[in-house]
Parts: sequence; C-alpha cells; structure tokens
Amino acid sequence: MAASVFPIYGWRFIVNLHIDTLWHQGSGQFNEDRVLIENNLFGVFDGASSLVKNLYDEKSGAWWAAQVAAQEFARNDDDLLSLARRSNQRLRIMMERHGVDVEDKLQRWSTSAAVFRMSGNDLEWVQTGDCLIMAIDRDGQPHLLTPYHNHDAETLQQWQQEPGETHHDALRRLRPQIERVRQRMNEDYGVLCGDEQVESFLQHGRVCHDDFSHVLAFSDGLFPPSKAGENPDFDAIAERYLQEGLAGVGRWVRQQEKADPHCRQFPRFKPHDDMAAVAVCFPDKTLS
Repeated sequence: MAASVFPIYGWRFIVNLHIDTLWHQGSGQFNEDRVLIENNLFGVFDGASSLVKNLYDEKSGAWWAAQVAAQEFARNDDDLLSLARRSNQRLRIMMERHGVDVEDKLQRWSTSAAVFRMSGNDLEWVQTGDCLIMAIDRDGQPHLLTPYHNHDAETLQQWQQEPGETHHDALRRLRPQIERVRQRMNEDYGVLCGDEQVESFLQHGRVCHDDFSHVLAFSDGLFPPSKAGENPDFDAIAERYLQEGLAGVGRWVRQQEKADPHCRQFPRFKPHDDMAAVAVCFPDKTLS
C-alpha cells in the first residue's frame, strides 16, 4: 500500500498550510473512500459500491478502485488531467489482472475523484463523479469549483417506502433502476472505471487562490442528508466547517443520519456513507 494514502483524520501542518482531514467508515463492510496527501497535492476518492458482490484479495471492487486511483495520483509527477487519465488506465489493468469482465459495467470497479494541487499562487484541480471541491473566500463565502450532478436523483425519487417496507426491501425493489443508472456511467455521468469515455466527464481547471481562505475536497458522505429532489446544502457544509472543522461537519452529518436510521425521511442507499475529506487553510494575508 502506498504510504501516501492516509487513513487519518485530524489537524496537521505542511509548511505554512494548515491541513484538516477526515476519514470515517460508514455502515458498509469496508471504508471505500480514500484521502490523499502528497506534498502539494490533496485529494479524495469514493469507490462506488459494486453491484456484483465479488471480493478480490478480500477487498471489494470499490475499495480497490479508490485505492488504485489514489496510488496513481500519489506519484504527483504530471499535470492533474494526465494523472486522472493514468489512474483510469491503471484501473483497467488491475481489473483485468483480477479477472473482472471489463465489458460488463455492473462488474467494473469505479471511483469518483476530486484532487487539487497548489504551486505558488496557482490552484489546479481535476474532478469526476460525486466528490467535489469547494473554495471558501476571505469573506467566508463558499464556491463550488466543480459542478454538482446527482445521477441518483431519479432513483431516490422512486425511493418512497411503502408501509411495512424495510430499507432492504426498497433496495431490492429499485435494483433494476440502480442497474440502469450504473449502465449509464461515462454516458450520463463520469467516474474513473477504465473506460476512455470518462474523458468527457473530467472537470479540470486552474485559478489563482489569493482570494481563498480555505479549499476543501470531500466525498458525498459529507453531504448533509436531503429529501428526494432537493440538493445538499453546501452553504451549511462551509458554515459548519468554519465553526468546527471537518470533524464537526462529520459529527453533524452523522447526527442527522442517526435521526433517520431507516432512510425514510432522507432517502439514501445506506444509513451511513463513508466519509473522506481534506481541507487546506491558507495564512491570513493581513497578518503577513
């Protein structure tokens, strides 16, 4: 396992940067999210739970997807778009090595990714899937640098559980719809899964970070629960982070999930999702 893939949470300092991290397992068998810190490169990865419940060397395909992608990005030896392409290619190689039928999208390993890197005053990022990157300016206002798209919106709209229906029953009823969505990856939405079509779904950009006080990358496990048809409250994430750090955001989300243990008020695929987040706090320029 690459030493650069950190299963950690808490505060740390790198040069003049204050780094906050969060990595917390949800209600699944494995933590299929990853946090990456490699010198001036920071990222999170969220492996998608496989619809084929095979294990590979005692780990799930989602675990492997996040791990393989993070290890390739940890090389930190090229522009981020090229690293994303290499991660995608590496995933295909590893799937074939483990006997995965890469022509069957239900079997493919896949992961979302959100990675940013700083060089001088330059902030570069690349993103695909459910992981996002948010910048908070020096006035405390949040800005998503990467677009939010909920490819599960239609599925969750159909979630409404019937009287007596359990969470497991709802998942079983929606299985055909869930499979339809998975078949549309890198056609309607992007993920790293060894498919060259991801190229159309790689969001990449650069910006001067002088006006930012914080930059965060986080998986969708950090999204506060929302009702079907509603978008997550990203402003609330930023507000909670500024008050209590990433650990406070994590506690706040878990409290809301625990208040809805059967996923009836806030439809979701599991009671608690894995969480991965990294935040960089820039020095206050008024003090320099």
